[in-house]
Amino acid sequence: MSHANSFFVITFPTTHNAIKFETCVKQNQINARLIPVPRVLSANCGLCGRTDEEGDLEAAVQLCREEQIDYEGVFKIPGHGKGTPESLEY
Repeated sequence: MSHANSFFVITFPTTHNAIKFETCVKQNQINARLIPVPRVLSANCGLCGRTDEEGDLEAAVQLCREEQIDYEGVFKIPGHGKGTPESLEY
């Protein structure tokens, strides 16, 4: 089964947490960036962290723990941001 174009997101309770995440992943050379929260997760405005590879996701979640960056949830978003997101336990 192909997971082409699926990606992972980490949601945050505040914009401050998202900005801190962006700074930390850049400093640690983790392949992650901020994007608007996909509509399949929330109709509200907001930012979330995005990674395309599970290894980068694991590194980013670990970094959040080490840097005490609060996050709300971790999700796998199906291809092209459509379909039902899968909540992941991290």
